[in-house]
Amino acid sequence: MAHEALAFLIAPLATLPGVGEARAALLARAVGGERIIDLLFHLPESYVDRRKRQSVAELTAGSVATLMVEVVLTIGMILIITIMDILKSLFRAVQ
Repeated sequence: MAHEALAFLIAPLATLPGVGEARAALLARAVGGERIIDLLFHLPESYVDRRKRQSVAELTAGSVATLMVEVVLTIGMILIITIMDILKSLFRAVQ
């Protein structure tokens, strides 16, 4: 009876809700197995401690770091604004 209650653990990953064959293949490659139990027993190999924030001056080449930054301008917005300005100019010229 107990083994029947745990039978779902040996089911394929694709039987999980929201997991199709393509995603199951990706998960299987990542966790090293194709069953639900393989996913449950997959443990991370390392981690990044994001609690410590460094300044740009403290960074070293090749290391992983977490920076807190403020985005003040993006190129995408400049592009959108420029296109809008061009369209407004063209619209004015047509009138």
